[in-house]
Amino acid sequence: MTVDLVEMYEPRFLSVRHRDFYGDSGYSNFGYWTGGAATAREACDRLLDRLLGRLPRPPQRVLDVACGEGGTTTRIRTVYPEAEITAINISPGQLARAAARCPTARFLRMDATRLDFAAASFDVVLCVEAAYHFDTRERFLREAFRVLRPGGTLLLTDGIVRGPLGPLARRLVPDLATMPAANFVDRAGYERLLGEIGFREVDIEEAIERSFVPCGRHFLRHTWREYLRPSRWPAVLREPPAPLVALWWRTSRRYLQEYLLVQAVRPAEPAR
Repeated sequence: MTVDLVEMYEPRFLSVRHRDFYGDSGYSNFGYWTGGAATAREACDRLLDRLLGRLPRPPQRVLDVACGEGGTTTRIRTVYPEAEITAINISPGQLARAAARCPTARFLRMDATRLDFAAASFDVVLCVEAAYHFDTRERFLREAFRVLRPGGTLLLTDGIVRGPLGPLARRLVPDLATMPAANFVDRAGYERLLGEIGFREVDIEEAIERSFVPCGRHFLRHTWREYLRPSRWPAVLREPPAPLVALWWRTSRRYLQEYLLVQAVRPAEPAR
């Protein structure tokens, strides 16, 4: 599973189209297209600001899970310049590029379902658009609860995906095909799991119309515009053609039911 994910995402991060769309920012998520966001980079900044804005106070220690090429880590550093930031990923290539982008953070290769940190190590655990891949999401959430300090906050974006996937969808959208069966849950099951683990003060915003939908519209517009620029043709010929990209987004939308912005708190220990 780990090797498949690395092999799937590494070419995507290195794609010229991907870098152009995200402005070589290190981001690779759907963003939050409000407040006049005109570019993917702006939308991704707004998504991080939306998540971090839920925190009651500046954190001292933050864990950025599945950090990719460091776009999220860099934004955390911008918003909280004094915080101690640790970022983890399973891809050595992505970690190297992330470390170059945000040299003041600590980057480690680590599985999100087996966090090699002591209990109560972090004020914040953040994970953007990756938990549905983890084997399993529940194991990650339990690990996140363990490494959070009492009163600490989990922040994540995640997808509620309708399953099972048909054969064609599995071929067209490998992102969803890599999901373990245990991760196909509905919204009620998702919230119930957080409660069973012990999280409280759960606050969930459904944002598919402010995130996935406008991102797809902007990405397709960007993809079609490439064909009007002769200087881009050598790169375009090495990328998936625009009709296939459009089919990816359409198929993804069919199965992605909700895109969630989640805040949950590990309760503070009662006074003795």
